[in-house]
Amino acid sequence: MLSKIPPQNTLCLFSLLLFSASLSSLSFSSFFSLSLLILSPGSLLERFSVRFTSATLRPAVDLCESRSVRLNLLSEKVEQMMEWSSRRSVIRMNGDKFRRFVKAPPRNYSVIVMFTALQPQRQCSVCRQANEEYQVLANSWRYSSAFSNKLFFTVVDYDEGADVFQQLNMNSAPTFMHFPAKGKPKRADTFDLQRIGFASEQLAKWIADRTDVQIRVFRPPNYSGTIALALLVSLVGGLLYLRRNNLEFIYNKTGWAMAALCVVFAMTSGQMWNHIRGPPYAHKNPQNGQAQICYTVSSTCTLPGRKRLCVLYLSFTI
Repeated sequence: MLSKIPPQNTLCLFSLLLFSASLSSLSFSSFFSLSLLILSPGSLLERFSVRFTSATLRPAVDLCESRSVRLNLLSEKVEQMMEWSSRRSVIRMNGDKFRRFVKAPPRNYSVIVMFTALQPQRQCSVCRQANEEYQVLANSWRYSSAFSNKLFFTVVDYDEGADVFQQLNMNSAPTFMHFPAKGKPKRADTFDLQRIGFASEQLAKWIADRTDVQIRVFRPPNYSGTIALALLVSLVGGLLYLRRNNLEFIYNKTGWAMAALCVVFAMTSGQMWNHIRGPPYAHKNPQNGQAQICYTVSSTCTLPGRKRLCVLYLSFTI
């Protein structure tokens, strides 16, 4: 008879009956009769138990089903992102993919998005240069031992996702944005390209600040400097071999003085400082906030300005 009634409800009822019997001084026979009446099939307790259980468990069941759906959706999204990332370090996205995998919840991973315009008809040379640095950074993360599903690199081209540019009110390219795993992007989640530049090392520092993910940049080997040095040595060696019977020009003081002045002026212009510090290509004017190139020799002078000064000094020397 009690098999249809949850044990916790039966125990609760017996306690209530005992308490009531103690207060009203019921006899044992009256207590037993009342118990059988209430615990009989189809009784008040059984109807109450069914209603109570259904009303109590329904929200919990709905919550569990909702969580299960979210976990399945999240698992599918992470699995798909990992599959794309295994093929290419930088995942290309259009408008639909961006809204599904970057904007729409649930999401427990961070996404770095480069908004750019790489098509030849756009004639964006800066976009191509920034894309090369972005590829170096993404490859460094993809093939590092710390690679995980907590961070992904993606790119949205204007010709493939113009609706995304309109949705974000974006009218310039290239632009780097970080979309955190939780919450909406903040102002600091947009990379200050004009002030800092787009070098891979600078992007890695920004990502570490926003996501706590440390990326060590590994650049592919560049043999252009070695080849240029080998050609220079060959040229000098060939010249000395051809002039082996007349090497008086080696003792020419004027030539050595000109060479020394060229080196001095090159270092004075800040060329060595450029290689050591890696300054940005432009900086913001603190008065009007516009990006501009600095032409003065100072700690805030940018790379193009120092290169122009170097060429200017060399022309004066010549």
